[in-house]
Amino acid sequence: MMQREKNLLNIFPLTILSICLLAACGGGGGKSPSAAPTPSAQSPEKIGQTAKSETPNHEPADKPSVPASPNTDADQPGHPVQPPVKMQPEEPKTGIKPSHSVQPKVEANTPQSDQPKEEAPKTAVESDQDVFSRLSLENRHGLLLDDTLKMVFNGQGKTVEIELVQPQDQFIQKDIRTLRDSNGKITGYYGFAAVNRPKMNDYGEYEGTEIVYHYLQSADGSQMRRPVSDNEISYRGNMYYHYTDSPTDFLNADVTAKYYGGSKTLSMMIHDNKGGLWELHQDRSPKSPLRVSVGERGDIGGHLFFHDNSGNRPVLNGTFSGGFYGANGSVLTGKANHDGKNAWQGVIGAVAQ
Repeated sequence: MMQREKNLLNIFPLTILSICLLAACGGGGGKSPSAAPTPSAQSPEKIGQTAKSETPNHEPADKPSVPASPNTDADQPGHPVQPPVKMQPEEPKTGIKPSHSVQPKVEANTPQSDQPKEEAPKTAVESDQDVFSRLSLENRHGLLLDDTLKMVFNGQGKTVEIELVQPQDQFIQKDIRTLRDSNGKITGYYGFAAVNRPKMNDYGEYEGTEIVYHYLQSADGSQMRRPVSDNEISYRGNMYYHYTDSPTDFLNADVTAKYYGGSKTLSMMIHDNKGGLWELHQDRSPKSPLRVSVGERGDIGGHLFFHDNSGNRPVLNGTFSGGFYGANGSVLTGKANHDGKNAWQGVIGAVAQ
């Protein structure tokens, strides 16, 4: 009996739970759906009012429009805030952009602007001053080493000149001539100067004056050249000279010469102002040829025989050394002198005619 009552007590809660579940299901299924209310018809006046109330108010036409602010990530809290990106300026449009860079076409014969143009070498043109710098103050013995004279170039007259070094010295007489070739280029100079200067003894005491004579000649050795012509070329000029026994007599003689291109030889005659004549010989004999050989460089040397106006036999009376200079050897210049009895010295300059 007791066991049965215990079983009933266990079944009773289950029975109550089942009844409650059935009641809930039956109430949900037996309920019928409610019908949607039918909208009542509105009058035209109410329709107009309704439309009016739904129409948004418009701003005046003349009010400037304000652009809408761009959406930012702050409006979307769900997304992480991105740092601002710096915009690159937009490049101007120049047409269709090629897929690769286009290199400018370079003509084969067109030089690049950034490369120097190659020019043909130009022949250097020397100035008178350039040539003058290669000349020297020379007499028959070579370089003039005393402190009497100095050589200067006159830029205005374009001539070679000489000046005194010591202020107490004085010129008695002087004549310096500038030599130029057929192209007008300086090749050298020749001339003379007589200087009066104080004479001092070994103790520095004044003992009067003395006269110093200089016969000067110099040529640019880089311009020495033999004429290239096969024809004959005539030269005219002069010789400044003086006799040692008569130093105050400054003499001037005429010079005529001829170059023979076929044989590469030279003949030269010097006429003094008294009818005397010097002729240039190859050797020391009066019977030697009256033409002397001209070296490949244009150098000349020979012996001078003098003919007086009395018709006497010509005698050896000096030597000459010089050469041709300038364009086509158009300048003839050098030194002449004789030592011994009736000694003399001189300088010669002549140009092609």
